[in-house]
Amino acid sequence: TLLLSLLTAAVPSAVAQSATSQSARGIGAGEAHTDYQMYARGLRIAHLEAGFDLGPVNYRMEVAYRTFGLVGFLFRGQQLSSVTGNWSGDNAAPSRYVGDGYWRGAIHRTILDYRNGRPTVREQTPTNAEDEREEVPDAMLPGAIDTLSAMTELMRMASATGKCELTVRTFDGRRL
Repeated sequence: TLLLSLLTAAVPSAVAQSATSQSARGIGAGEAHTDYQMYARGLRIAHLEAGFDLGPVNYRMEVAYRTFGLVGFLFRGQQLSSVTGNWSGDNAAPSRYVGDGYWRGAIHRTILDYRNGRPTVREQTPTNAEDEREEVPDAMLPGAIDTLSAMTELMRMASATGKCELTVRTFDGRRL
């Protein structure tokens, strides 16, 4: 699709031009803020901002994303997602994930709470039934984490070992 083609073309450009504004705010030892302007063929198509704190006991991350320009005109959207959690050894153990977005004229909201390594959908708009999606079977959910927790775990691993070799099962409230 056009959006996939534009975003695929934008990734190398976004990485190359991400130095536009990348700074640390430094409240905690592991806290930082990044700001990326994404371009495709010289045109700005999206803005991504992330703040995170990877402490020794817990973590938090917030990511905001918004489309711009032609992509924004054709596929208007924005997303604000956040997660808080603790570390269980080297593994991320999320407590709560919240995702609020507005895509193609519709509000999207997902709230996941975690207890004993198991995600529970507390709120979801639209519901899977409204979106004509099958529910993920309960038996497949234990051990699954949200995508932001997976990113924090990968960042922590890369910082400690210099490697980006991580396998986790992610669940976004709709898909596993």
